Amino acid sequence: GVGWPKCDPCRPGTAVPFGNASCSMCPAGTFSHDQATSCTPCFSGKHSTFGSEDCHLCPSGTYLGGPGQNCTSCPPFHWSQPGALSCTPFAAGAWHRDRV
Repeated sequence: GVGWPKCDPCRPGTAVPFGNASCSMCPAGTFSHDQATSCTPCFSGKHSTFGSEDCHLCPSGTYLGGPGQNCTSCPPFHWSQPGALSCTPFAAGAWHRDRV
């Protein structure tokens, strides 16, 4: 019979579901490591880009609106810690030199 000459493992950032013939890039908001059969969703407060092998916290001054989304800048007069899911308004009488 005819068979495959060899099997190549999927690289990080890709996965091959059972029964498929080739690896596919993981969508944004997911990741994979070596030889994955599926892409894993990022944990809360973390994001990834298309074909990522890891997820990262959104930096301070940004927030993650939901799974699969990119980090979004906080609106004027708001702030956030790394990995935030929302932004917090500045306290009365507070300001930040980069946000005026």
